[in-house]
Amino acid sequence: MFWPDEPSLEASIREYSSRLLAREEVVGVYLCGSRAKETHTVTSDVDLLVLIRGGTEPALLRPHDRIPAYLPDSFPVGLDLFVYTEEEARSSPFVRRLMEEAVPLLEEEGAPGV
Repeated sequence: MFWPDEPSLEASIREYSSRLLAREEVVGVYLCGSRAKETHTVTSDVDLLVLIRGGTEPALLRPHDRIPAYLPDSFPVGLDLFVYTEEEARSSPFVRRLMEEAVPLLEEEGAPGV
């Protein structure tokens, strides 16, 4: 095992988040899990919550069926994505729990909180 180069990993997270937010339907990208809590270890992955607008084509799919459309071609460590519409996020106890300690990476201006 190796400890990822933190500055490079942070740059990868920022760049990937920017690419996600450039998508028309994406309104916010949030760092979750151990990295958001700053308790990560050498084996930790990156957990990202991606909020999308309802009424878009990806919103017609179930949350776990959306994930492949948002995965990058490559990433320096393991990556777990959670892709929810804003409405699903507000009504989901799981997402509300994620958001309690989530760190906003990028949000569309005026994006509503969950």
